[in-house]
This record gives sequence, C-alpha cells and structure tokens, in this order.
Amino acid sequence: MYAISEIMTSYPRIYFIVKTLTEERRKMDDAQMAVIMPLIMYGGEAKSSAVEAIRAAKEGNFEKADERIEAASKAIVEAHHGQTELLTKAANGEDVPVSIYMVHAQDHLMTGIAFVDLAKEIIELYKVIKG
Repeated sequence: MYAISEIMTSYPRIYFIVKTLTEERRKMDDAQMAVIMPLIMYGGEAKSSAVEAIRAAKEGNFEKADERIEAASKAIVEAHHGQTELLTKAANGEDVPVSIYMVHAQDHLMTGIAFVDLAKEIIELYKVIKG
C-alpha cells in the first residue's frame, strides 16, 4: 500500500485525478447522481445491445438483430429522459453543475447513440449481403 505522500510525489497525475474525483463527488448530491447514473447505465446498455445486434446480423439472425436494436433504442429513450431533466433544469435557471461524472454520462449516451445509428446501417448491409 502506498502512502499518500508517495503517490503525490511519484504519481502526481493519478493523485490529481483521484483528488478531483473526490472533490467533485462531494459537490454533487444524491439527486444529481440519480440523474447521471441512468445516463451511464442506459448509454452503456444501448451500446452493448447495438453490438449484439451487429453480431446477430453477421450470423444471419436478423430477427435477433432487430430485437437487440429495439432494446438499444429503448435504452436511448430512457437515457434521454434523464438528459431532458437536466436540460429543463438548466433552461429554468437552476444550477446544473458540470462534473467529471456528468461528462462521463454524456459520453456514454453519445457513444450509445452513435453505436445504435451505425448498427442499424450495418444490419441493413448484412441483409443485402446475405440476401
């Protein structure tokens, strides 16, 4: 186990990141995390479902591919509910602090959206290829 002083001197970047995350978490309340965590979870679920859809299409199982795309799309809708809540608060003049968690959540959501969009196109290509 490392002492804090050793981490600070030997790994200043890691120390800075951990310190920043700890400070950010203290600034956030449970209500904010209750909005942010679903963005992360549903964004990740959308991406995973989109990848499963591509794999199913690659195997020629288009019924499963369509089911997984539907699941991915539903996950995106769920994530958008949380994002809309945050946007509404900001539009109403409420303070919506931007934290590393918020950035991470938005990253997950946008990655999920991109994967779903691309998966739909890839599935259509597999349908043409496999006839």
